[in-house]
Amino acid sequence: MMSRRRDRRDRVVARSRQIAAFLGRMNMHSAQSFYLKHADALDADETMLGRRRIYRTIYSATNTGAGGMSDLYVTKPDGTGDVPATKTFEACLHALLKETRTFP
Repeated sequence: MMSRRRDRRDRVVARSRQIAAFLGRMNMHSAQSFYLKHADALDADETMLGRRRIYRTIYSATNTGAGGMSDLYVTKPDGTGDVPATKTFEACLHALLKETRTFP
């Protein structure tokens, strides 16, 4: 059982860092630091309740609805949309939401 929990934690940490990298490309540095901070905290926390708390925090921040993360897109240096990067960002965002979904 511990291995499954550790695997989930590792996936959430990796996806949070990937989201942070995208946010850096989008010049959203405060949001980027949020995901990096929580990835580091999650990586260091060994308790189940501590991890669940962090999952809920990430989930709540990521799942903001209209005008939120799902409405963002990645641009190229010339300002045009980067469709492949945006699709990768959306897939990572969806996977992060799925991994961090917790029930009370």
